[in-house]
Amino acid sequence: MNKNIGKIKEQLDELGREYMNASAAKKQDILVRTADVISPLCGNETKYRKDKSFTIGEMYDSMVDLIFAQGESVFEKYSKTEKTDKRFSGYLLISAENRLTDKYRKEHPVTKPKMSEDDKEERMRFLPLESENTDGETIYFPDILNNGEDMVIKEYEQQEMALYCLIEFIALLSHQGIMLSGRKDNESSREFMRLLCTERFTNVCKHITDNKLHDELKKSEMTLIRSINIDFADHIQMQPCRSIEEFEKIPYKLRKYFGIAQSSEKELEVPFDAKVYITFYEWILHESISNALISRKRKEFEALLNSFLSGFIVSV
Repeated sequence: MNKNIGKIKEQLDELGREYMNASAAKKQDILVRTADVISPLCGNETKYRKDKSFTIGEMYDSMVDLIFAQGESVFEKYSKTEKTDKRFSGYLLISAENRLTDKYRKEHPVTKPKMSEDDKEERMRFLPLESENTDGETIYFPDILNNGEDMVIKEYEQQEMALYCLIEFIALLSHQGIMLSGRKDNESSREFMRLLCTERFTNVCKHITDNKLHDELKKSEMTLIRSINIDFADHIQMQPCRSIEEFEKIPYKLRKYFGIAQSSEKELEVPFDAKVYITFYEWILHESISNALISRKRKEFEALLNSFLSGFIVSV
């Protein structure tokens, strides 16, 4: 950002380490000192980066807001992700940048041109939304939607239907009071369903890159980003993602990050290994969860989603 940024980053990293072990009384002082460290950036009208629309001065304002946030300071959030081995300076800068990017996109919505009829032949490949039937065979959502009968509508229209169902289902789970199953719903069950929705959502994004259904997903971007578990999304992605495009392009973390020994140098694959959820509960939520419970919840999720899809197709 400027010639002094290297020194500022070093000071921020030191403050991050100091905050980890500071008493409650000293933490407020560290917040003030942090604001002093980044104060040389205040009012700077230089563009932050060539590919970004905001200035260094705006980055400063965003960082200050994060440091003195009423709910939870960026220091507290950083302390919960200590095992990511990220330096505090990088965590703060990325958080401030994401905050400004979100704000800019809300203020400058992009209107996509309507798809022409000529594009129909080029429409995207099949969405990898799948499950298993009672015989253990892999089946895909267009087959589920059509009840195993011959295809009546065009492939793309079926893919649109599957995508719309997923969007509606994810949004539905974000509303309190919606029953997830025949028995009484509870918050822990709902939150785990949101984790599974986040897994499914990020996977769909990675399969529609540069395809025509990108536009359809983009229309519901704000609903989807608000409805998924963004902390879990940060847990599984190489970098924090706050847009459909970022989820499409930024890869998952490597399996070794979660302690998965098998093919440890490979990127995560869907469905995620249980250790992905176990580490999230341990590192972020400071709770524990068993392999058996994860397996049971995943089966409940697939059954619930399939049921929802069946009802959706009947109602449209």
